Amino acid sequence: MKVSRVKPAWVKRDWRQPLAAVAVTMAAGGLAGCGGGESPAAAARNGIRDSVGTYVKAIAKHDAARACNVITGAYWSSAILQLVVELRSSAYAGLSRETCLQALTRLYAGSRPSASVPKFAVSNVHVNGRVATAHLTIGTSQAGGSSVNARFVKAPSGTWQLDCCAGSALVQHPPNLPR
Repeated sequence: MKVSRVKPAWVKRDWRQPLAAVAVTMAAGGLAGCGGGESPAAAARNGIRDSVGTYVKAIAKHDAARACNVITGAYWSSAILQLVVELRSSAYAGLSRETCLQALTRLYAGSRPSASVPKFAVSNVHVNGRVATAHLTIGTSQAGGSSVNARFVKAPSGTWQLDCCAGSALVQHPPNLPR
């Protein structure tokens, strides 16, 4: 028997494209420094690349816990405010008062996971202790891809977490300047 999924009334339009644009700089999963003999800079680059890949897959597959696992609270606040602005619907306004896990779970409730995971690239990684910056691209220019600079911090667990920035926060906190 085929079961159809009905979107809740508050889901007015597909949120994945704006979320992907906002989330282009988010990261999840991936531990830096797991490879033996890597330089600290190479370990950071690999950790950030792994984190971005894990995040992109988590968003595509609707794994809210994994997607939220390694972004900082400051980044989540910035990202969700930008997403609410881009969605332009009062139905989404309450998302900014929810945790990352609550909001993504709510968004995922009305749609199916993606069958494919977008391509991504990480470049221009610069490390300064426990802070790093990188240039991230998700998708391709032919498919409406997004590029942005981002700042990461290394959590006590060793995971590189996205710390800054989404949307207008890029202007307020340039990600190429360590805190």
